[in-house]
Amino acid sequence: MHLLVVCTANIARSPLADAMLSASLEPHGVEVLSAGTQAIEGYPAAELTQKMAAQRGLDLSEHRSQVVTASLVSDASLVVTMSQRHRDRCAPLSAGAGSHVFTLRELVRLLRAADLDDPPAQVTDRIPWMVDRAHRARPSASPAAAPEDVHDPIRDPEPAWVQMAGMLDQLCGELVEALDVAPGWDPPPAMAEDPRVPEGRTAGRRRRPRWTRGSTR
Repeated sequence: MHLLVVCTANIARSPLADAMLSASLEPHGVEVLSAGTQAIEGYPAAELTQKMAAQRGLDLSEHRSQVVTASLVSDASLVVTMSQRHRDRCAPLSAGAGSHVFTLRELVRLLRAADLDDPPAQVTDRIPWMVDRAHRARPSASPAAAPEDVHDPIRDPEPAWVQMAGMLDQLCGELVEALDVAPGWDPPPAMAEDPRVPEGRTAGRRRRPRWTRGSTR
């Protein structure tokens, strides 16, 4: 089983989200990959992305960019993208993929509204179960108040990268805790309040899991 994380060039946002999710889920038999809709093959992660990763105990020195393909999308149990544009580029690549392609922010919003009672015991079973619940919540969940994107800091100064990383701390943290898995990275202890984190939450602050049955902590 694998998850796919997608951004534009696969050098800034998606490698960091990939590293966070990999550190959390690979011990439970879940492979995490990343790719870009306009990636050039073989580039390393951006220097500031590597810095954000290192601050969290993650190593991106071996990362190399790759372009998203139909097979990567169709083979993934879940595709999370950094923007609505990426989502809309990925979903048509494989028949039926729309049901398991979400922006990261969209997925977290839907999981808050989804019926997550009585989950499977194993993480590898829990992921497709969770994806199905999130997809079913799409018609009834409250709509997003703003575009559900994670800002691309590629042309911005370092504070924008710090803010991007803080948002990924929060969103990836909520995703892995929805799976009842402990986050596998350590956010910096003092993160500034990020106004773009959903519901005004503080980047890096963790909520309690929504279930405990079959806990993998």
